[in-house]
Amino acid sequence: MTTRRAFLGAALGASAAAAGLTACSGVAGSGGGGGNAAGDSAEILVNWWGGDDRAKRTQQVISLFGKAHSNVKVTASFSDFNSYFQKLNTQAAGGGLPDVIQLGGGYVPQYMRKGQLLELTKYVDDKTIDISDVDKGQIEQGQVDGKLYAVTIGGNMPGLIYNKSMLERAGVEPPDADITWDAFASYLRTLQAKLPAGVYAVDHLEGPLFTTWMRQRYPEEYTPDNKVAYTEADVTEYLQYWQDLRAAGINITGQLEAAEIANSAANAAPIALGKAVFASQWTNYLGQFQILMKDQLAMTRLPSGGKQAGDFVQASQFFSVAATSKAPQVAAQFINFFLHDAEALKILGVERGVPASAAARGLVTPTLKPYDQVQVQFMSDYAAKARPKSQLDPDNSAAVGDALNRAEQSVALNHVSPAAAAKKFMSDAAKALTS
Repeated sequence: MTTRRAFLGAALGASAAAAGLTACSGVAGSGGGGGNAAGDSAEILVNWWGGDDRAKRTQQVISLFGKAHSNVKVTASFSDFNSYFQKLNTQAAGGGLPDVIQLGGGYVPQYMRKGQLLELTKYVDDKTIDISDVDKGQIEQGQVDGKLYAVTIGGNMPGLIYNKSMLERAGVEPPDADITWDAFASYLRTLQAKLPAGVYAVDHLEGPLFTTWMRQRYPEEYTPDNKVAYTEADVTEYLQYWQDLRAAGINITGQLEAAEIANSAANAAPIALGKAVFASQWTNYLGQFQILMKDQLAMTRLPSGGKQAGDFVQASQFFSVAATSKAPQVAAQFINFFLHDAEALKILGVERGVPASAAARGLVTPTLKPYDQVQVQFMSDYAAKARPKSQLDPDNSAAVGDALNRAEQSVALNHVSPAAAAKKFMSDAAKALTS
């Protein structure tokens, strides 16, 4: 499930939100094979969402690209997650999409089926984009109907990020990696009794948690014909679990939850604010939270339940090329630069996720901060135990995520029963998936 917070990076400064970043670059070199003839010029526009840290890293890579390529002008723009897609939809409606577009997995089929993305097999075949050692499962997440429309630029997994320093102060050991949901609730109750006032044991609010929960019970979150695979009773159980913890003062309050949904930035998350010990999140958030905090963070696997593993390795973000691009070869070279240039990889680190290329991981890992190495180690420890997704999310899965947020809020703030909220959610999800 794609939610409003599913792929967002660190907080975005107000002045940076509207900033346009520009570098001059060219055509030949480490960006990949092919392109304009020597002396020709081209211009590409690159758009992404994220915060100041991501913008700084990305601009440094664009500058590197410019040093290696002298004939291409790269204009870059970034914004927060919600504003990004509002702007992108406006650009799409006017036929003026950026040449290189950052997308999350749930958006790839949506934009492809509207004819807005370029099919990239040609550029893979001629090695302009080299995916020969990129994780196959992540490659497949960028395919629609067997054709490639998006290239992964980093992978992540869902898990539990926790404040290790706070656990130590409370005198509580971290939970076992194979703890069950029932045992985790008991663990949180014990932990809560040892925390200072105003600090909650857990913040559960994140899309990959719901997805993992349902995939522990069903083959996938969605059926092959793009309907939800779970039942109203399953959603009721999920909402009731977290409401029981909230009623006991263990799960974050409805007010904190509402603020988190509305802000959708890393620096607004309760764990980053020191108001929660555990947070269900993607692995690449660990570093985004850690740079905001003095306490030391760590990570473990989400609790187990149901019949099977529900967690999975996800292509955390993709780069796609607009179907309307006037310089698709250069756009493809730019993507390849992100995947393989040694200096670019060191700058990017794992902020967008662990590199999907084996060679890139080997190059980057020794250069990482200790907390970023934790992210790589987590994926190394648990990727083989996770269960790969067998199908892409439906086109409107983001709207299902929004419906889940509304259901959560109706329970947390408006005293709607989990059963009634689940009923409304199922109706909203069905409408979203058929619109």
